[in-house]
Amino acid sequence: LTYAVLYYRHVRKYPKGPLPLPLVGNLYHLNLEELPKYLHAIGKDYSHCFTLFLPRPTVFFTDFETIREVLVTQGDNFIGRSHLPPESYLQKVSK
Repeated sequence: LTYAVLYYRHVRKYPKGPLPLPLVGNLYHLNLEELPKYLHAIGKDYSHCFTLFLPRPTVFFTDFETIREVLVTQGDNFIGRSHLPPESYLQKVSK
């Protein structure tokens, strides 16, 4: 119970999105064959900015205007944000 309370407190600091479950996040929602359609539909529901927990939090932008706002207008706020897996993961993949 304590873990669930702490988990959902952590979830609140991200943009709204479908309700994630502890440990699995939003993986139970995903259908990889229909992923682009699913992301587009969710984007409409959450103003083209939402978070999916895969199980790590990942923020998605699904609209050109929103992407431009994030990258151009507010680009300084997003400098240094990770866009690749951790370096140790990349080393394992390249071997």
